[in-house]
Amino acid sequence: PGKSGADEQKQVVKDMEGTHVFVVADAAKFAERGGIANFIVSDSRVKFAINKRAAKNAGLKVSSKLLRLAELVD
Repeated sequence: PGKSGADEQKQVVKDMEGTHVFVVADAAKFAERGGIANFIVSDSRVKFAINKRAAKNAGLKVSSKLLRLAELVD
């Protein structure tokens, strides 16, 4: 049997641990599942979510300007 979308997202997060790579996905809830960022379509507009903890754990610093535009998730 194939992996579910959530399982695939968790595997990507696991595979990217310690790589210092800013991973952005178009998959729903990717940032909530431990990814760094994902795109969100809301009211016919494309927005994005950022998981600050995941970025920090990857050794990345996200600019305050970018964070102000993002929906922050944990």
